[in-house]
Amino acid sequence: MLRSCSVVSQRAPSLLHRVSLMMKPQVVFVLGGPGAGKGTQCSNIVENYSYTHLSAGDLLRAERAREGSEFGQLIASYIKEGKIVPVEITINLLRKAMEETMQKDEKKFRFLIDGFPRNEDNLQGWNNVMKDKADVKFVLFFDCSTEVSSRNTKVKA
Repeated sequence: MLRSCSVVSQRAPSLLHRVSLMMKPQVVFVLGGPGAGKGTQCSNIVENYSYTHLSAGDLLRAERAREGSEFGQLIASYIKEGKIVPVEITINLLRKAMEETMQKDEKKFRFLIDGFPRNEDNLQGWNNVMKDKADVKFVLFFDCSTEVSSRNTKVKA
């Protein structure tokens, strides 16, 4: 009996690792206007609840600046024109960031996705591509007055 418990306990970490690889990322979409407090609250959640914060805007800016990026110029032109980057590009960057995070640490499978989806097309694109690959738990929406939002935006600038 003791020997079989020993064998099970030796295999448990391997089994847990395989189960974690099969787990879908758990996603919370974080939405709200500029200066609504998304970044601040995401930092608090990350610190207290073991989530990973992914900012769609930060990922797009990093990809735009990355040497050799096949989408860098396209992203730059969309951002310059104030347009929303094609949903496929944004979803690909988010998916890749989640996969890389989970590969580095199997305990990190919960994600706050800040600034996405931005519109119905983004949501439909997410559902088409990620429906079976991620588990969206809920949307955290920060609703604040224009006065508060613009005051907070000015403080950051």
